[in-house]
Amino acid sequence: MPLIGIDLAAVLCQAREVDSDERSYLAAHRSHEVEDLVRRWRSVAQKARLRMVELVTGVSHPVVALFNRHPLSGGGLYLSAGIHGDEPAGVQGLLQWAEGNV
Repeated sequence: MPLIGIDLAAVLCQAREVDSDERSYLAAHRSHEVEDLVRRWRSVAQKARLRMVELVTGVSHPVVALFNRHPLSGGGLYLSAGIHGDEPAGVQGLLQWAEGNV
């Protein structure tokens, strides 16, 4: 399924008569651009000294995970997003949280 381009998203926003803040966000967001999301996760992993692993190979959209490079005692934390298809809010929220809390 082809992605909606940024220019087309801006036109759709204008057609729905959203306010200027919403139009600015939707015209600039890249929530459906997998390459950009993976690039940002790689940046988080590098800054946080985590290991990024592709869990599923041979698919159109990668399934990735970030791990500590060395095991820690006391258990861990599991966070996930993007598992129910086209629901970009969870992916964006988790990614923005990770970028802000490296």
